[in-house]
Amino acid sequence: MPTLLSVLAHGLVIGILVYTYQHTKTDTVESIETVMVSPEQLAEMQGQILANRAAAASAMQAETSTSSASSTSSSESFSDSASQPNSQRVPVFTRSNDPASQPMLMSEEQHQRLLEQNQDYERRMAEWAAQLDESVTEEHGQVEQKKKSS
Repeated sequence: MPTLLSVLAHGLVIGILVYTYQHTKTDTVESIETVMVSPEQLAEMQGQILANRAAAASAMQAETSTSSASSTSSSESFSDSASQPNSQRVPVFTRSNDPASQPMLMSEEQHQRLLEQNQDYERRMAEWAAQLDESVTEEHGQVEQKKKSS
């Protein structure tokens, strides 16, 4: 009898566990989209991020200087300034198409060195292509001579 009750109790516990785990729903994970970004787009995004950080820092600096100036003033002037809308707020996120206002991601020297390396690479590729053309022309000429001689 005790063995039968033990088997029944264990079966009941296992049945309850199976029943509760069976009815839990798991959310399906949605697929992840990937997008290819060109180096130019990446540089533009990085420039905008740096510009936004600089704008946020300047806004935070202006806000702290405003709050420190208002805290030293009297409570009457504080209540007057608090009732007025803050028209001196600087937008934190800005987008500028002016290339001069965007921060540079590399120095002029690095940019110049990169241009020189690119020009050197292009020159070497042009020389290599000319040599390849000459060798193909020579081989083609030899094949033509063999055809004519036979």
